[in-house]
Amino acid sequence: MNLCYISYIYPTPEKPILGSFVEEQLAELSKNHNVHIITKGKSCWKCPEEEIVKGIHVHRLIAENPFVFNLQCFIKIISLNNKFSFDVIHSHFLGFLTVICGLTSKIIRKPFFVTAYGLGLDPTTASFLRKLSIKLSFKFAKKVINISHYTKSLSEYYAPKKKQVIITPGITLSKLKVTSNAKSFRKKWNLGNNIIILSVANLAWRKGIDIIMSVLPDIIKHHPHLKYVIIGKGQEKSNLKRLVKKYKLTKNVIFVGWVSDENLTNFYNVSDIFVLMSRTKGAAVEGFGIVYAEAGAFGKPVIGGKSGGTSDVVIDGKTGFLIEPENKRLLKEKLLLLVENKNLRRQIGTHAKKYIYETHLWKYKVSQIIKLYSKFI
Repeated sequence: MNLCYISYIYPTPEKPILGSFVEEQLAELSKNHNVHIITKGKSCWKCPEEEIVKGIHVHRLIAENPFVFNLQCFIKIISLNNKFSFDVIHSHFLGFLTVICGLTSKIIRKPFFVTAYGLGLDPTTASFLRKLSIKLSFKFAKKVINISHYTKSLSEYYAPKKKQVIITPGITLSKLKVTSNAKSFRKKWNLGNNIIILSVANLAWRKGIDIIMSVLPDIIKHHPHLKYVIIGKGQEKSNLKRLVKKYKLTKNVIFVGWVSDENLTNFYNVSDIFVLMSRTKGAAVEGFGIVYAEAGAFGKPVIGGKSGGTSDVVIDGKTGFLIEPENKRLLKEKLLLLVENKNLRRQIGTHAKKYIYETHLWKYKVSQIIKLYSKFI
């Protein structure tokens, strides 16, 4: 198939991790299909107008003005379609650009699909214009692909259930290769030989890292050498550092910042428990949670906030635990249970790895997407 994608968010020279989940999906698709992505660019990046990255034809459009960018997308889709005769037009994320893409698909008579993520979907917080743009986008679409049951519940406000499908994101195993011996990696990062709790996230309120910190003092009373490693950066970092001092966690909490895929893999490998207390409020939404799946792929028990789309990746009581974000008592109880029970960690981790390997790899997700496309081509 000849496939055309449009996305606001996509890896850039400045932020290579931005929208990496979109890139991973398209890279898997490009193994058997001709895949093009239209996205934003900047003149300072000095990227060519078109380049092939990971088998994907990447077209970056340079425009500071959103209206101009939308117009450029309209022209680019038509131009590329004249050359490649696309089978499908598919837009990731929602906004006025998605409406333009849908309109263009009608003009060139190609089936149009939309992937809906959680951000900005909640009708109780979305503006009138945003709700209008989403409704129009969904009206143009043959199907709306939701990344979780939670996002589907929001999407149903804008379009009927029969138009909605759920295809959760996947992970790429080739990206998750251990490159360092666990003992030497622990020594390099001064992690010691004790329990390591890991969080990987943009340091934002919705990730609930502050909740995790609030229960650590009671756990550390019994396990003083425990380490809590936080990978990521964001606007909440200064607040979280204040909490480290407040709770006297200086010897236990390690802020790592963003790391390479290689180092991220090694951190997953040496960790014992993965935890994020994802929570939802207004526009702050956890649509799915790729990191839960990545941790599970390493056979780690996962504790997740019972919010947004986390239940699509964590099976409560089997691959980990789902906890209401503000239930600190239960969070402390489950953390202590895992910290103090190696056999339970191993048992839950084994279930997690099996579940992720059987259901959450990109090769399965891409197969579902192609099957969906085929119904409308």
